[in-house]
Amino acid sequence: MSGPARNGLFLYAKDLERLAGFYQSLLTMRRVHASDELVVLQIPASDLQLVVHAIPAPIAATITITSPPLRRVDTALKFFLTVPSLPEARQLAASLGGEVYTEQWQGPGFVVSNACDPEGNVFQLRESLGAAQPPKRIKPIKPPIGPATRLCMSLAARPGSFGSRFQNRLYEHLGLDYVYKAFTTTDLTAAIGGIRALGIRGCAISMPFKEAVIPLLDRLEGSAAAIDSVNTIVNDNGRLSGYNTDYSAILEVLARAGVSPETAFLLRGSGGMAKAVAAALRDRGHRKGTVVARNETSGRALAETYGFSWAASTDGLAAPLLINATPLGMAGTDADRLAFPEALIAGSEIVFDVVAVPVETPLIRAAQRLGRQRISGADVIVLQALEQFVLYTGIRPDADTVAEAAAFARSA
Repeated sequence: MSGPARNGLFLYAKDLERLAGFYQSLLTMRRVHASDELVVLQIPASDLQLVVHAIPAPIAATITITSPPLRRVDTALKFFLTVPSLPEARQLAASLGGEVYTEQWQGPGFVVSNACDPEGNVFQLRESLGAAQPPKRIKPIKPPIGPATRLCMSLAARPGSFGSRFQNRLYEHLGLDYVYKAFTTTDLTAAIGGIRALGIRGCAISMPFKEAVIPLLDRLEGSAAAIDSVNTIVNDNGRLSGYNTDYSAILEVLARAGVSPETAFLLRGSGGMAKAVAAALRDRGHRKGTVVARNETSGRALAETYGFSWAASTDGLAAPLLINATPLGMAGTDADRLAFPEALIAGSEIVFDVVAVPVETPLIRAAQRLGRQRISGADVIVLQALEQFVLYTGIRPDADTVAEAAAFARSA
C-alpha cells in the first residue's frame, strides 16, 4: 500500500472483486493495495481513498444480492464523488452491474444524480458545470504490474494469442490490475495445483484438457456439470470452480445464424468441445443428428447421452448442417486438413467450424468457395472469452469495447 491517506471511505462487499472493479472502472481509480480481505483504491489527484472490505464469510453467506440489486436507501450516510460526464457514467455503470438514475438536479456549479453499485449501495455522482467544452471521460489508467496484480491464464496443447490479446486489451481499456498469459503443460495435475497455490484468479481450458481437468477441481457449475466438460476455472480463495462458456456461446451463434432446430446435422468429434456443441443442439430442439467419431466408445456415449446416432465415418452420410468440433484445420500440424469431404460440403447448406484460429480454416474456405452459409469459430471464441472475462473480474464491458478488443486480438 502507498503512504497512509488522510481521508477515505470504507465500504463492505459481499463480492469483493466485483465491487472494487465497479468503483475502479467507474471513477478511474488506481488500485494501490489488494488482498483476500480488502482492496484500496486511490481517487485520481486526491488524497481520498476508497477501501472496499470483504464481509466476513459467515455473514456474507446470509446475504442475497439480487439482479438488479435492491437499493439500500435506508442508510444515514451517503457519499458523493465527481465524474467528468454523468451520461457517460450512466452508460458505464449499467455495463458494470450498477445504475446511475436518470433523475438529476442542479446545485451551485454542479448537476447531481443518485446511483447504486452492484450490491445496492446508494451514493451520488456529480458533474461540474461551467466548462467551456463538454467534459470528456478520462480513460482509466491500468496500474503497473506489482504485488496486487491478479494473474489469469490459459492452458492448451497449442497455445494461441487471441485470448491473451483480447483479455489484456480489456484490462487496459478498463484500467484493471490484471495480466493474462497463455501456457501449455505436460503435467496437468501440477499446473492446476499451481493455480490453487499461487492464487491465480482464473484459467481458460482448451483441448485436450476440458475433461481431464474435472477431477482436479472442487466443484462444477451449471452447464459444466451438465455436460461434464470445463473450459473455465475460477479460483475463489483456493476453491476451484469449473464453468463452461462454450455452451452458451454456441447457443448464441446458432441463433444469430438463424439455424432452425429442424435442421439435421453431422457433428464431427467426441471431445469436450463436441460435448458442448451436442448439448447446445439438443437444448435448441435438434432431434435429427449424427455424431461422427472414430473412437467408438466416446462417440457412441456422446450420441446416446443426447439422443443422436453415431457413425465412425461420414461414408454414406449427408446433412444440411455440418459441424466440426475437432482440431482439424487448426493452426499447427492439422492446419491443412479438411474436416469433411468436399462432396459433403457441396451437398450441405450450412457449415460451422468451431476452430477459431485461423479464422478461415480449410473447411470455412471450402464452404465459401461452394457458396454455403458459414459459421466461424471466431464468433464463438469472442462470446466465450467475454463470459470468461466477466467470471474473472465481475465486470461486463459494453459492446463497443468488446468489439474493439476482438478486432485488436485478431490483428496479431
